[in-house]
Amino acid sequence: ELFTVGSDTSSTSVEWAMAELLCNPDKMAIAKMELSRTLGDPQHIAEESDISRLPYLQAVVKKTWRLHAPVPLLIPHRADTTGKDFQFIPFGVGRRICPGLPLGVHMVHLMLVSLLHYFDWELPDGLKAEEMDMRDKFGVTLQKLVRLRLIPRQGS
Repeated sequence: ELFTVGSDTSSTSVEWAMAELLCNPDKMAIAKMELSRTLGDPQHIAEESDISRLPYLQAVVKKTWRLHAPVPLLIPHRADTTGKDFQFIPFGVGRRICPGLPLGVHMVHLMLVSLLHYFDWELPDGLKAEEMDMRDKFGVTLQKLVRLRLIPRQGS
């Protein structure tokens, strides 16, 4: 289950980010413009080192996590971050931190970069963004209740 949750949180985060960007086409346009300006040629394969040069995309990911936390957690009013109280430490702290956390964060950014930079996206069957179901489904990860379906077109 550990490996499933690890990959599921990344894919769920990307799904929510794409759904939010489709609901806000002006924000998607800004993200695509930043990618085009920073990465240039669509033949350029995005690398981990490119992420630091994409502040708007980083903000999109952070906003997505704020709106749609990948893991359902009830955040306490106060939490011990010294590592002495192990009652609530969702991803661990200090030497007990989840070793896959940095990898997962980078994967979300790289997947989103690839999806936005190399393709244009549209909703299927004439569905409008405001008609999209944005409810979530409670589980090990908070997924969209109705899975996102998109149609890729070769980027311009």
